[in-house]
Order: sequence, then C-alpha cells, then structure tokens
Amino acid sequence: MVLNSQDSWTAYKKVHPETNLQATVTNALGQTTAAPMLNKHNNQLAKKISQAQRKLEKDGTMKQLSEKYFGADLTKK
Repeated sequence: MVLNSQDSWTAYKKVHPETNLQATVTNALGQTTAAPMLNKHNNQLAKKISQAQRKLEKDGTMKQLSEKYFGADLTKK
C-alpha cells in the first residue's frame, strides 16, 4: 500500500494507462493542499499570486490546466 495525493495518482495513471494498480480514496491524512514557497516578508508577491489564482479559477483556466496535466479536475474541494 502506498499513500499518494490525487494529483500524483492521476498524473501517473495518465502516463501509465495500462497499469494494474488501483487507487482507493481515503481520508487517513485529512485534506491536503499545495502552495508556492515565498519569503514570508513578501506580502506584495503573495497578494499578486492570490489575485492571479482567483482570476484563473474564475475564467476556468485552472480547471482546464488540471484536466490537461492530471486528466481530472482537481480544482474542486
């Protein structure tokens, strides 16, 4: 048994569609998220990144990128 995030699994499955491995959803680790690493004192950059992310979510770009690179919409919570 191996624990992986959904994005890791869908990326693997996209590259290896013939795999005999199977995924089982679990909440053993709780909900996880990803975030860019920034200097904690650079609030201006963090704000710009958040604004850009909201814009990409609103216009559907984040969903399209998720489906393109992971084969699934991972933008939903």
